[in-house]
Amino acid sequence: MKSFLSRRTAIFAGFAVVVSGWPAPAADLSAREFVETIYRTYVSKNGKGGNGVAIGSDAAIRRYFSPPVAALIIADAWQAKKRDEVPVLDVDPFVGYQDWEITAVTADIVENGTAAKGTVTLTNLGKPEKISVALVKTLNGWRIDDIVWAEGSLRALYKKP
Repeated sequence: MKSFLSRRTAIFAGFAVVVSGWPAPAADLSAREFVETIYRTYVSKNGKGGNGVAIGSDAAIRRYFSPPVAALIIADAWQAKKRDEVPVLDVDPFVGYQDWEITAVTADIVENGTAAKGTVTLTNLGKPEKISVALVKTLNGWRIDDIVWAEGSLRALYKKP
């Protein structure tokens, strides 16, 4: 029979192993590393993986987007829910589609003080695509301030006609 102390020690040791495999906090990442960390989750191998980033909570949205953009996304989601409608953002914000199969990703990001811009080049459903990203540095690290896909941009979705 194991003692309570040995069980607790095993739990903490297991936790330490899991935590050591986690990426660095966002505040420690360069703009390029931040973008690569996001888009790496979209890559699938042999039809497996590639689920992307879950942004199903306000905290998750704030984790990836600048405060003004996060506020737009969150307000739109809450208003759509109140009206029992689909939000303006009805695609994955990082790729611009509801469905994807991304097999390759590269990011070319240039930092300029507290701003950064760049291009994410990916292969989606066998076709090469480019997505432009604009980032801002916040107290919590880099955040996406706009994404431009082939069909438009994240910020443009929220502009009134």
